[in-house]
Amino acid sequence: MRAQWAWLALLGVLMLLGFWWFPGRGGADSDTYGTGVRGKKAFYRLVDELNGGVSRNINFLVPALGAMGTLVLLGPARYPESSEWEAIYDWLLDGGRLVFAARSDAPAVDIGPLGVEIRAVDGGEESPTEAETVEDVAIALFGVEDSSCSESVDTALADGGFCWSSTGTIQYQDAGAEVLLSVEGKPQVIFLRVGKGVAVVAASDRIFTNSELARKRYDNDLLAYRILASCETLEPIYFDESLNAMGTPKAFGILFDPMLRRLSLQLCLCAVLFAWWGSRRFGPPKPPADPSHRSIREHAVAMGNLHFKAGSGSEVASHYLEFFRRELGLHAGSLRGRVPEGGHTEHSRPAELLARWAGIEASTVAKTLEEADRAERGERFSSSETAWLIGSLARIKRRISKGKGLNETDHGA
Repeated sequence: MRAQWAWLALLGVLMLLGFWWFPGRGGADSDTYGTGVRGKKAFYRLVDELNGGVSRNINFLVPALGAMGTLVLLGPARYPESSEWEAIYDWLLDGGRLVFAARSDAPAVDIGPLGVEIRAVDGGEESPTEAETVEDVAIALFGVEDSSCSESVDTALADGGFCWSSTGTIQYQDAGAEVLLSVEGKPQVIFLRVGKGVAVVAASDRIFTNSELARKRYDNDLLAYRILASCETLEPIYFDESLNAMGTPKAFGILFDPMLRRLSLQLCLCAVLFAWWGSRRFGPPKPPADPSHRSIREHAVAMGNLHFKAGSGSEVASHYLEFFRRELGLHAGSLRGRVPEGGHTEHSRPAELLARWAGIEASTVAKTLEEADRAERGERFSSSETAWLIGSLARIKRRISKGKGLNETDHGA
């Protein structure tokens, strides 16, 4: 009964997942769902509290550009393709707002329609290691000095102490572009007007991560928000997660993407129903199958072992002697008689007949018949004597069966 309730509970969970799904959807650990040091959930909640009208875009990027608003791309796991950049450019011409920040671990990206390129410097194409992640926690919580952090930030966005971490620099072609933030003369954040719209491009998304916002010594949270606000934000503000969902390596997890999730859940539901049906018994239990019959050889071996342990070899020999007579068509008592050394008697006829039928010496047959006579009288036989007697009778019978057979005169002996 407990198994039935377990199946019902599993079916209920699968049916509920068709209408409701866990947040996060298996995207990158640096997205706005991420609560780790490289996640951006803290910045998402900060913008939501200060502005409102904030949401996430988990569907395809280009269809989501239909309405005017502010699109935020913070270090996506997959950069937009050329066709997607063209769609974003057309959307900006109509009055959209864009905030784009390259990934700090791989900043190289070419935004062709905007005439902007972010290049990696100082070995900026390497992914963060586990040791660096632990270092971020120590920096954020305990104020440990960060060697990759630059405090020489030149910006008019906000006043205070800031720490900027970047392995890239921005190169742009538009003479009207405005540098909002630079470090040691290298542009890190720029402002561009594109038609009716505005684009803000940053060389690193590190400032928007949870670990950077948690720094106690700096005002990084203020700087991150001012970078977003510099694009003259329009509501709604939506953080794109479609590039994170499609950019992370997947094998089995692709079956649970938003596009295929409902079909995958239906397949899982069918599999559970089939497993439930297969685990139940319908109707009365089947009777046990008949055991396979053993061969006559196994039966003979078992009987021989029993007679060997009981010491009843004479009974075995007596039974085989009866079988011997029946197979050859002889009467009871017709095998008695022997062949003496000095000549023949009237009692030697059975041995002579069997010897002639089998084509062997009469003395050999006579010895066999003498031992058979002892078996009929009930004398005790050892195992070796029983085996010899049965073997001799079997050889005589086999030779007679291969011969010409009995004639009418001999048959009446």
